[in-house]
Amino acid sequence: MSKLTIQNSIRKVVLHCDASQDTVRTTISIELKRVKLPNDLIRPRKRPTGAFAGYFLEEAPIRPPSALPPPGDLTLETNLSTFLGSGRTGIVYSLENAVLSDSTHFLPELVFKFARLHRCADLYREAWFYEEMECLQGVAIPRCYGLFEAEIPPGWMLKLIKLIILRSTRNKLCILVEERLGGHLSIGSPVSPELREDLNTLFEEIGHLGVLSENDIRYANILQAPACPPGLPSLVSPFTFRTHGWRMIDFEMAAKTQQTARALAIGHQEYLEYILDALEAGYVCDVGGSD
Repeated sequence: MSKLTIQNSIRKVVLHCDASQDTVRTTISIELKRVKLPNDLIRPRKRPTGAFAGYFLEEAPIRPPSALPPPGDLTLETNLSTFLGSGRTGIVYSLENAVLSDSTHFLPELVFKFARLHRCADLYREAWFYEEMECLQGVAIPRCYGLFEAEIPPGWMLKLIKLIILRSTRNKLCILVEERLGGHLSIGSPVSPELREDLNTLFEEIGHLGVLSENDIRYANILQAPACPPGLPSLVSPFTFRTHGWRMIDFEMAAKTQQTARALAIGHQEYLEYILDALEAGYVCDVGGSD
């Protein structure tokens, strides 16, 4: 029986991709090492002076203890496949010919999110929030398999659709590895009460950890949970005890706060309802700011 690939099992990624230097065009292999993020990379926002006390805690919720085993030593080797989308911080690709150094481990379908030039700090920030919300991976957010980076030899250009990375003095390549999710919400179709409840509860989940994500609530950032099989099953929430059919993605504009879970849920619901009402009317209305 195959072993499950845990989120911290992969230590190194070997990416085979097309590249060029002057007139030379070839395929190069880039070794990306896992980045260990400091626990205090993001500091909680303080309660504003004069704010209504009922909406704030004395301190931001602390990070729950990790349930993961000690870090693994696996190598993931892969090529890029299909361009899936892009945003303010980066672009996303599916993978092909992805293999692990230990074939006894089951590898779910993954995607790579590449940081744009000058956006590695944003990807660090997003990766930190995935670690902060580890207990919600597979519940309300995708499973995240780590942040990886490498130095690219000076002068090489990596040929990626929507992004050509020229590496000379700015020679860092940074990727976030996540499980692949499903499709988007339908446009122009009724949003059932059951779906509204599921989505509102979905965004309620992150509030239990003090995470504010209003600026990341957008149509493109709400995706279906992966089909199981071949993907991994959805997990039960440790807070609401629900199993969700959807996931939220992209947390580069999120914040850790002292707000109560109820206050955060109210704010998130207001943004979400704008989006859902617009979808029923046949158009996309994004009130968040991550693009």
